[in-house]
Amino acid sequence: YESKCTFCHDPFSNTTLTGPGHKGILKNPLLPVSRKTANPENVANQLRTPFRDMPSFSYLSDEEVGNIIAYLNTL
Repeated sequence: YESKCTFCHDPFSNTTLTGPGHKGILKNPLLPVSRKTANPENVANQLRTPFRDMPSFSYLSDEEVGNIIAYLNTL
């Protein structure tokens, strides 16, 4: 997360940098930009096939995506 996401996302607030802040992102009913249900499957899809201006991270392994989702669950 630190090496791929913090350039555009603040993990400790909901403030928008380039992208939305991630504080509590998986505790909310909807993801902030796509408005899809905030669940691990939709986060994984967002990483691999992004909505709007986010770059694709399709090269990340399933384990790396899982680690990002696990981290998001702690926010």
